[in-house]
Amino acid sequence: TYKRIIMKQKIRLCLCMALLGMNLSSCTQEENTDNTAKLRIFPTLENPTRAVMNNFVNGNQIGLFVMAANGGNYNDCDCSFNAMASLNASVWTVNQNIELTSAKADIYAYYPYKAGLNSTTIPVEVASQTDYLFATKTTADVNNPTATIPMKHALALNSFVLKKGSYSGIGKVTKIELKNTKTEGT
Repeated sequence: TYKRIIMKQKIRLCLCMALLGMNLSSCTQEENTDNTAKLRIFPTLENPTRAVMNNFVNGNQIGLFVMAANGGNYNDCDCSFNAMASLNASVWTVNQNIELTSAKADIYAYYPYKAGLNSTTIPVEVASQTDYLFATKTTADVNNPTATIPMKHALALNSFVLKKGSYSGIGKVTKIELKNTKTEGT
């Protein structure tokens, strides 16, 4: 019977320690009392090896459209329309304070950032040789405030390999022209 008493005391002690541990761990977790969280982003590049731009560098800026499920601005805030995000010291910072709630936010992105847009249509042109990027819908909310945004290349990079073969001349190329191609668009 003495062994039983000791065993019961050890079990009680273990249970008390476990309950104490659970109480202490629950007190150290930060609780979100206002049920909002600031939007954080992490853009990535898809297929970086076949493109002019294969990674983001400090100073790069992307545009964000943070939309509600009905297609309007998230939380009816103008801050969520064409918000700029900048990369500095390997951290992306959104210039607007976009507070996420329990409602899902649909996030769309594009590169490079263009100020003054009044629609979600982004103008592009090819003369500047800009590597335009875009991202389709990614979601975030108060429980998942960091949005990983996979960016895709909007334009194709054409390259040509000319082989001399059995041609015995100099083989000087003076011009390559692509016909019936668009040079501007949205």
